[in-house]
Amino acid sequence: MSWVSRAAGKCNRTGSELTSGNVTPYIAKLGGNSELSHSKVRARQWYLSNNNCLELNNTGQLVRPSEIKSLRNGISSDGDNNISSGKMKLWMTNVTVLMVFGKEDAQSDTLKKAADKAGFGVTLVKSAEAAIESYVNNQQDLIIIDCRHSLYFEHDNLCRSLKSKYPKGYSRFLAITSNKRDKDEPSIIPYLQSGFTRRMVECTNIATVFNELVSIERGEIRPQQQLQAYNTLSLALQNIDESVEITDNKFRTEFVNGAFEKATGYTAKDVVGTYAQDRLQVDNCNEEQTMVYHMKKNEHWEGIQSVRRKNGDTIQCRCKIVPVEMAPGKVSKYILLRNQLSMEEPWDRFKEFETRNRGTSGIINFKRTESRRRIHSLTIEAPITKVISMLNDAQNSSPSNLRVVEAIDKVLEILQTTELFAPHIHQVKEEDSLAHDYVEGLCDKTRRNNRTMPGLQQKRSQSSRLSSGQKQQPSNQHMTPEIEQQLELNTSWYFDILSFESLTNQNALVLLGLKIFQRFDVMSYLEVDEMVVVNWLQLIGSNYRSQNSYHNATHAADVLQATAFFLDKIRPKYFLEQHHEVAALIAAVIHDVDHPARTSSFLINCKDKLAILYNDTSVLENHHAATGFQLTHQNPKTDIFIKLERKKYDIIRKTIIDMVIYTDMGRHFETVEKFSLLCSLNRFLPSGNCSQTEETSTIQSKRGTGLVYLPIPVEPTSIPVTDENCTQVLRMCIKVADVSNPARDRQLMTTWAYRIAEEYFDQYDEEQKRNIPAAMPTFRRSDCNIPKSQLGFTELFLDKMFTCWNAFLDIPEVIGQLQDNYNYWQDENVEEDGGSNPSVTNSVS
Repeated sequence: MSWVSRAAGKCNRTGSELTSGNVTPYIAKLGGNSELSHSKVRARQWYLSNNNCLELNNTGQLVRPSEIKSLRNGISSDGDNNISSGKMKLWMTNVTVLMVFGKEDAQSDTLKKAADKAGFGVTLVKSAEAAIESYVNNQQDLIIIDCRHSLYFEHDNLCRSLKSKYPKGYSRFLAITSNKRDKDEPSIIPYLQSGFTRRMVECTNIATVFNELVSIERGEIRPQQQLQAYNTLSLALQNIDESVEITDNKFRTEFVNGAFEKATGYTAKDVVGTYAQDRLQVDNCNEEQTMVYHMKKNEHWEGIQSVRRKNGDTIQCRCKIVPVEMAPGKVSKYILLRNQLSMEEPWDRFKEFETRNRGTSGIINFKRTESRRRIHSLTIEAPITKVISMLNDAQNSSPSNLRVVEAIDKVLEILQTTELFAPHIHQVKEEDSLAHDYVEGLCDKTRRNNRTMPGLQQKRSQSSRLSSGQKQQPSNQHMTPEIEQQLELNTSWYFDILSFESLTNQNALVLLGLKIFQRFDVMSYLEVDEMVVVNWLQLIGSNYRSQNSYHNATHAADVLQATAFFLDKIRPKYFLEQHHEVAALIAAVIHDVDHPARTSSFLINCKDKLAILYNDTSVLENHHAATGFQLTHQNPKTDIFIKLERKKYDIIRKTIIDMVIYTDMGRHFETVEKFSLLCSLNRFLPSGNCSQTEETSTIQSKRGTGLVYLPIPVEPTSIPVTDENCTQVLRMCIKVADVSNPARDRQLMTTWAYRIAEEYFDQYDEEQKRNIPAAMPTFRRSDCNIPKSQLGFTELFLDKMFTCWNAFLDIPEVIGQLQDNYNYWQDENVEEDGGSNPSVTNSVS
């Protein structure tokens, strides 16, 4: 028989009460993992004759009440009455108890003694009114209500009344119920519905009651006090300036603060329960892969994120993602901290520097202040913010170097402009009037001068023909052996589009377009019959104006053939998908539909209805894209998109519009510079000027301004397959194809050159008649030097663009022909001022 059995005198249901014997000699003999058992009693608490209480700790050892008292103070106790949770220390006060008993009895005495032993502060009241008053004044942690009798108060109504005083309170309510041994265990549901959180059957065993109170303290009251502290943190999160989003381990949003709502426009109700990644816009796949890599390793990640606002706009944020582990290696939450990037951030940390140096270097302080004033006016964000920050660091590292400060000030001035990739027109004007006319006539949308335009309103009707001119009618052209033979050459760069134009009776676009669409399996992708494509090609071709010498359906066919030639190369096949190819071919077909043979600058200057409609922005390109889709959708027999599912249609429509818009020469320098940067970063080209080498300078010294193109680097790094990079390649593809005539066979090249000159001559004549500013005054029919104009166009627009494109595609036949044609124009160039212009009439066939 164990020492417990010998010491025990009697037991009851709720615990073991030892009333006889002295077990003190046996305590020292008890080991840490000894089994305390009895055939009838499995004891965990004992009440000894000297009222000292023993309890088992977590390792099975007996401890005295004084030891219990030192351990019950909470999580990660440091010996004081506090709990440490992370970096937050919670100072815990002693538990306060409100006892509501109608009359004092053995039960109330037992509760008071147990509470005193546990170190609780106790208040005893006998009426409901006194209980309410005490609770309102003190809001005790534990409310104990005697529910055994209903003579003095109704316990359920009292509990509801107390809870109503502090609906968001953290007090726990304990119901003391009768011990009815002869009846079944009563349900606890009615007590829970009244507001009680726990029930205890009456018991006068101090050890049992003590352990019950300590259990309530450790299991309910202390966690509630911690919850109070955490709610304080939650309130702090709601009021900080940093955007905070908390998700589960599947990135479902559980919490967002006020800063998040303000920055994104979403409310907490909008986003809680949704996936956080649905509001992200991925601009950089490498960045996304890095983020996912860190998430899988349960590591912190920091970087730049593009977050979509509720209104559809995108904001750039500096983001930190912090995983929260509830168990080792298992992430249960993610915390996303975001700061919206602003132009003011990089300068804030330099206020101290300026204050420290004020009065000692007035010039520097003035410069820094001016720089900050200018930078605050910038509206550029995203990657340019990094550039600003780097410049700011450089300026800070050399505060005493006035040259550095002044140079950075100049850079900041340049960064304020919106045309970061366009040349400075006022600089070009002084150096070369022809180049100036090209840039201002093709890139700049308006020609600014102070000439008045009398009679403009009276002549407005004259511009109406630009949008309603005669349309080219399709002809029923039968396939002949000559046509079939020439179509077989459609994959060659030396395909003779002008000869094909004559063979097909001005119907080159339909026959060549059908052949190329079959080669790229366009009908299969669009899920339409071949006849629908034929009808569509005839419709688009008929809406090119046949009277135009250059911008007609043959030009569209020529651009289509060049686009297909480029798409056939190896590198585009590597990362362009079929929908990219289909979009590029369709964009080539419609890219100049209903062209009025006038530039956008002309339409803007004469206040044409198209310029008004498109707000002087890419006027012709917007018109071509819109007209192409309007014509396509007007009849099911010509609607090539009719069977495409919505998602596919949206993607291909967006791609087509983007490509057509970027044929605008006003976007030329931006497109080329971005593609050049892309090639340089991926080692297709050396950094810096992509067309200048030592070999170049040597040949230029022999031929003057000859063009030399870089060889293809050996095994260049592949461009990363991202949506943004695909977009850059597609833009360059149609842009190069659109102006590829100077790189065609010489006979084709010269014919196209005189055709475009004829349109420019007609435009200049009309500008003079209507007394509106001349977009390109160099193109006067009487004295325009066409060879010189072709040389200028090649040097200004084509040199760098074809160099970059060649570095990407490896097209030696194209580059070689462009070089030969450039040399030809050099030989044809008339050097004398006012030299006669070669006959345009005889050259255009």
